[in-house]
Amino acid sequence: MIKKIISIIISLCLIMLCSCSVTGFNSTDIMRPPKPTGKRADVSNAIESVAGSDYTLKYPQNGEYRSAIILEDIDSDSEDEALALISKNNQDVAGISLLFIDNIGGKYQTISEFDIAAAEVDRVCIMDMNDDKIPEILIGWGVYSSHVKTLSAYSYTGITANELVCEENYSEMYVADLNSDKKDEIILFSLANNEKSASAKLLKIGDSASAVYSASTVLMNSDVARYTSILFGKISNNRVGFVLDGITLGSSLQTQIIYLNDSGMLENPLFSTENSEINNLTTRTSTVLSADINNDEIIEIPTEKRLNDYFSDSDMVMCDAYDWNSLDEASNQLTPVTTSIHDGRNSYKFILPASWKDNVTAEYSSNNKEMVIYKIDFNSNELSEEDVILRIKTFNSSEQNIYNNFEKISEYDGVVYAYKSYLNENDELYITDKQIKNSLLINKS
Repeated sequence: MIKKIISIIISLCLIMLCSCSVTGFNSTDIMRPPKPTGKRADVSNAIESVAGSDYTLKYPQNGEYRSAIILEDIDSDSEDEALALISKNNQDVAGISLLFIDNIGGKYQTISEFDIAAAEVDRVCIMDMNDDKIPEILIGWGVYSSHVKTLSAYSYTGITANELVCEENYSEMYVADLNSDKKDEIILFSLANNEKSASAKLLKIGDSASAVYSASTVLMNSDVARYTSILFGKISNNRVGFVLDGITLGSSLQTQIIYLNDSGMLENPLFSTENSEINNLTTRTSTVLSADINNDEIIEIPTEKRLNDYFSDSDMVMCDAYDWNSLDEASNQLTPVTTSIHDGRNSYKFILPASWKDNVTAEYSSNNKEMVIYKIDFNSNELSEEDVILRIKTFNSSEQNIYNNFEKISEYDGVVYAYKSYLNENDELYITDKQIKNSLLINKS
């Protein structure tokens, strides 16, 4: 009886396996994307008429457009045309083909084709650069082994596509409204190489609409080897710009600000041609990045601040501290907005209340996973337990029953953040429990 049951089970399993194979439920079919329908199917047919069936779609890696087939009205005739980015697998020479495809007489056809010696598509920008109601198409191309990308530009009139004169290279390309006129501009950031210094460029199109050129160029720090963060937004109450954090050849972190002045020219107020890494006040050894630290919608830039060092306990280290600055438009200098102190593991920061600045110092114990903030006694060279005004401590989530009179602030990724305050309402540095909780910012990146 047992043998019969086993035989039946095996037979059922075989039937199920065969059924799966017959109906096509295998890993290859699951991974294969569905065939396009409608307009995209017609565009695919137009691509195959040029490239055959053996081609690979090349997807832009950055920017607004992330599809290898972009449907857009690029000749302002109220109907969508198509841009296709493909690699022909049957070619001996590697490269990417850009196809302009239009609906002619009810059928999509390839109107123009351009072959580019590139391995990847960085970004596609479609924008009307000269207000003639016909968008220009700018495409950045890259190769796998280089950080230098090339830029090409095209126009399409509905009859044929034309490649515009464009001889620009770049490391990063961004589209943004730099002068708040509700029109986007294109800006290129280039790291230094053996031939050129680092720079930022603002692109324009010529009067004849046949060439794209740099209308304004500003030098940047050539010691920067790569950018770790590029933010666009308000840099002061009345001005927007780019804030770039970059790692230098000396392994420090440095910030530069790029904006468009009232004369339409790019400026980099934090850059100096004389030993820029030393003269730039934002140079720091940590990985603290620029951010809107106080939720005022303005990007602040951190600069290192040294706390008063009173400590002798070998287990304790002085906390890192940073002033967070915005740009003063009148002087082009940084103005401190607030100050933060950081734990030794860089897992969180505590924003100091205005009354605490220059009146407190702080230490961190890696053994106790605890930050201790002291009120400075300017009449003494030492600090004691009596000077402690706040402790911030982290616990594993499993330790939540042993907080030891600490009050929980928040929990993130298995870590509980808690505090113990030693202040009362009569202290001049007193802040509420709500202020304490709001001042602790967890580094979630």
